[in-house]
Amino acid sequence: MSVGISGANLHDSQALEPLVRASRPSAHAAAADGAPRKPAKLHADKGYDYPHLWKWLRQHGIRHRIARKGIQYVLPQPKAVPSMAIAPTGELVIR
Repeated sequence: MSVGISGANLHDSQALEPLVRASRPSAHAAAADGAPRKPAKLHADKGYDYPHLWKWLRQHGIRHRIARKGIQYVLPQPKAVPSMAIAPTGELVIR
């Protein structure tokens, strides 16, 4: 993991490459031979959806999951769970 501080006028996509380069190999994600390795996957929001960044990540062997601009992602709706309450009259109310 790496952290970067930048000015307010720097777009997030311009900071991606330096942050990935600065990330150190993770000791808990060691390869079979015990040597630490860099992350193999990157998740990012729509601010990083640029073809030059996809290409750069592929060249460095990093798979990406970057949200696409112009595509609305719909999260699954939670299932309705019945709720129970006790009314002031002492009755059990299930909704």
